[in-house]
Amino acid sequence: MKRDMKGKRFADVAEVKEKMTEALSSISKDEFRQCFEKWNKKLDKCISNAPVLELNYDLNEIVKTHKNKKVPYVVIRGEVEALGSPITSVNNHSITGAIQKLSMKEHVVARGSSGFWANQKRVIQEIYNSVPFVLRVSQTKVEVLDALTADILDLETTADHFQCSSPSVFDHIWGYFAGR
Repeated sequence: MKRDMKGKRFADVAEVKEKMTEALSSISKDEFRQCFEKWNKKLDKCISNAPVLELNYDLNEIVKTHKNKKVPYVVIRGEVEALGSPITSVNNHSITGAIQKLSMKEHVVARGSSGFWANQKRVIQEIYNSVPFVLRVSQTKVEVLDALTADILDLETTADHFQCSSPSVFDHIWGYFAGR
């Protein structure tokens, strides 16, 4: 796509949009998938090679040594302290935190296209809630205003509930014809 667009001039924004749409439409799904996988591998490499920094007075000096005084990817560990009211768990009111992920999944046993029965899972809805917080070690703090922009957000599961549905007669009949 970059090769197709490089060095060309366009009359207006509408022409740029038209040419970009044509260029994007010419990319096959396979090429797009390969490009996405390469980008994902590069991102994983950047994150896995990220330095693990301690929250101390040397952190400021380390940041100053990087280009534009920014560290592209870094792992910082510390005690989480919400700025304002923390989020309270829906399932256990004694658990509070700064980030909450609520996920609703459907588990179905269905007949696949090959005719065999298989377990299938799909996410129906995912909701993230977060509040600004600081990571603290003694007197040193790092403020995190939007944790949801992190490339990797590793959260602990604090509650996992399974609720089995009670299908009606109609649901059983529909499931039979739908292959469920």
